[in-house]
Amino acid sequence: MYSADPIETLITILVLQQITIKVSGLNFGGYSGQRKDGAQQQPGREYNEPDQRKKETSKDSKGDSGDYIIVHDQLLNEDELQEKVELQREQGQVRKKLPLINGVACRLEDEDHIAEVESIRGVKRVDEDLTLEIKSLDFELESEQSLSGDMVPWGIEAINTLDAWSDLEVKVGIIDTGIDLNHFDLSPINSGYNTVEPNQRPYDPNGHGTHVAGTISARKNGKGVVGVAPNIELYPVKAFDKDGSAKMSDLIEALQWSIDNNLGVLNMSFGVDKNNNSLREAIAKVHEAGITMVAAAGNDSTAAVNFPARYPEVIAVGAVNKDKRLADFSNYGTGLDIVAPGVNVQSTWKDGQFNELNGTSMATPHVTGIAALILGKFNNLTPARIKRAIKRGATPLQSIAPVKQGAGLVDAAQTIELLKKQT
Repeated sequence: MYSADPIETLITILVLQQITIKVSGLNFGGYSGQRKDGAQQQPGREYNEPDQRKKETSKDSKGDSGDYIIVHDQLLNEDELQEKVELQREQGQVRKKLPLINGVACRLEDEDHIAEVESIRGVKRVDEDLTLEIKSLDFELESEQSLSGDMVPWGIEAINTLDAWSDLEVKVGIIDTGIDLNHFDLSPINSGYNTVEPNQRPYDPNGHGTHVAGTISARKNGKGVVGVAPNIELYPVKAFDKDGSAKMSDLIEALQWSIDNNLGVLNMSFGVDKNNNSLREAIAKVHEAGITMVAAAGNDSTAAVNFPARYPEVIAVGAVNKDKRLADFSNYGTGLDIVAPGVNVQSTWKDGQFNELNGTSMATPHVTGIAALILGKFNNLTPARIKRAIKRGATPLQSIAPVKQGAGLVDAAQTIELLKKQT
């Protein structure tokens, strides 16, 4: 019986394997196909071709365009985090640190990448780096020449601020699209900060932030319009781009800057309909720092107040019209604290102009201005006491159900009189 020689058999097997490799058209050579992330490259797939299936799954299930916030404790090894996020992944990127919440803003590739990061010692959670947008409804642009003398917009009269004006040393920050730094009716304006382009001044190519600024503090200078608190110190804190969009991480950076620069009041005429743990934590830290925050309830005509307005540390503002009826766009429900003028609001605009806008974004600065007036007159008040005073000093409106107006229409003079009696 024939017995195959072992060496001959081995040679035959090797020859057959070589034939198979040549027929398949693959040439593995000595290269292992090692990718940047340490995984083996799959035959037939280009090295730099992302796994589209995983990318789509990540978008649908968690996060926006792969942007996340990694929140960690003191045990985190930053070198390990950078290696997991950037060095081992083609599309991973560390964008910025967020010391306010012990966080890092980054870009992650897919669900597997998220899981890798979550497994690092010291990582507490991975949150979505949500996109926020500012929205105002309708506008009618007016030139400088169409306004004469310190015109008092109807909303300023409606909330009784005229008798409350005084010289104030209160620092008010406006987290928005920036401010027209050369607008004659807002000058002087402090330098502020720009999270979108940190090396640039916080100019306003959009107009929204400039409009908000005018309602808070258009100067009493004999021309243009006049704001709720004409003498406060304005600080533009730019977190939104020219299209009115911002990442949550940019907002958190803006909040950090506000704490570091000892601002007293913050206007936040924006919101998002989804809770976010990173935002929640940042807002709590700002409140602990003694900053009064005022935010827009939202313009969706729904019984759900947007975030961050819905957080208890923030004063949530809805909008009413000249007839003191709820604006048809204004959000309401649990968490709504107050209402203020938000329809046909006339204020400053970019390029030295003026504009008439609608929105809870326009209602919010009326309340921010009153908070500044209160802080200027009673500088030892905490944010909680200022919020409570504003609600107690409000006027309930008979034309609006309580769930749609909170405590009622904000009233500057009445609130300040109540505080005088308490001090």
